[in-house]
Amino acid sequence: MGPAPTSAGPAPTGGGGFSLALDGEGVILFIAFCVLVGAFILAGGYLVYEAPVILAETLFEFSLASLLLKKLKREEQGDWLGHLFKLTWKPFAGGLVVTLIFAALVASLRPHAERLPDLWAEKPAVTE
Repeated sequence: MGPAPTSAGPAPTGGGGFSLALDGEGVILFIAFCVLVGAFILAGGYLVYEAPVILAETLFEFSLASLLLKKLKREEQGDWLGHLFKLTWKPFAGGLVVTLIFAALVASLRPHAERLPDLWAEKPAVTE
């Protein structure tokens, strides 16, 4: 047997993977982003879990109001939309608060960021 053939191409470097080289501010932003995603997952999960109860209560209230108050004007009928709002405002408010906190944190720590990957990039050098 002859000698084994050798590869003429460059040796693989192994640098093709995803890397998060984060500084102190980057770690804070990454944790804040995870909290934001977690808050939306929890709010969505709560709404999905409570959806049968929310829909049943809203349907019952709407049906009862339309049957009992059929002769009244439309403005005076049952407040089923208000009841629905009362049952669902907390998850939406929580998501809004977490989103606003995350946005303020991003604006103060990474004002140059226009997209999500820009949060993990190094800060650009300030040129005057």
